Amino acid sequence: MPKARALIDGASLGPDALRAVRQAFDEAWAEIASHFAQDPAQVESARLTLANALLSIAEDASRDVQVLKRAALQVMTQNYTTLPIGAKIQPVPEAMTESYWRERAEEVRRLSESVLHPLIKRELIDITYGYERIAKMAGDHQTKAAR
Repeated sequence: MPKARALIDGASLGPDALRAVRQAFDEAWAEIASHFAQDPAQVESARLTLANALLSIAEDASRDVQVLKRAALQVMTQNYTTLPIGAKIQPVPEAMTESYWRERAEEVRRLSESVLHPLIKRELIDITYGYERIAKMAGDHQTKAAR
């Protein structure tokens, strides 16, 4: 089994989150694989970088494959700036800025404050943390792009 897939399969995530991470990995890799086809060592390294990027943002509440995929592809563009992979990766829409994700986090935080069921409240808080992590990544990306 390739190292990247083994890394994902060994993650401490629930089955639904793990399924979303696997799908996000496969879809993201399909978009960028052609840029790494020349060297098997580079392929393995890039796949591991992609897997680590996904696992750094995934949590048990992660279900949105497109959010996971987009965030992982952003990490790849930051780590492989000398490669032309940006051509295949769609730029983040203007609405997907740090402030966009912070607003989503705040909306879900307010919602969680009105929920009484402890498990639902915990899930909403986890979603809030996920949005905050994405906001930080978006902010880091904006800062790096402005340089």
